[in-house]
Amino acid sequence: MAVPTAAVSVDLTGVKVPFTVGDMITTGMSFLGIFDTWILIGLGVVFAGLMAGFIYWIVAKAKKHAPGSGK
Repeated sequence: MAVPTAAVSVDLTGVKVPFTVGDMITTGMSFLGIFDTWILIGLGVVFAGLMAGFIYWIVAKAKKHAPGSGK
């Protein structure tokens, strides 16, 4: 059963924002400068688990296909 949808047109011609794209980029880079250590720690925690799993998978695959492994 199709659900009817309503199209709404919003006129934003008179709306002015108090910042520009450059301001947003500058603010984002400032936050990165403030929290850079914590961001790197967070990325390290996430990717450490992925890398450990990848290494275990590679070692298990190498053991399975090693000559003389009997498999």
